[in-house]
Amino acid sequence: MDGPDSEPLGSAVGVSEILCALLLLAGLAPGHTRIGGAAAMILIANQLVAAAVHAGAGEAQALPQNAVLIAALGSVAWLSRRYFSVR
Repeated sequence: MDGPDSEPLGSAVGVSEILCALLLLAGLAPGHTRIGGAAAMILIANQLVAAAVHAGAGEAQALPQNAVLIAALGSVAWLSRRYFSVR
């Protein structure tokens, strides 16, 4: 994925990371936990794309960061559903 086409994809992934992180923070507000759980799931998909972009660009050193974020976000999504969802 290295080349002129990878830069717009990398930028789109970066912008979506910031937007989803803001949604993740919004999920901390009382009554908005579903937003946080959904944002965590979207960010997991985002990090999978980011990992593919890093791998395609030969940036293997960034992959452990993606793995840690995916694990942490998976925990947030699970906790959000398990303990904070409205039934």
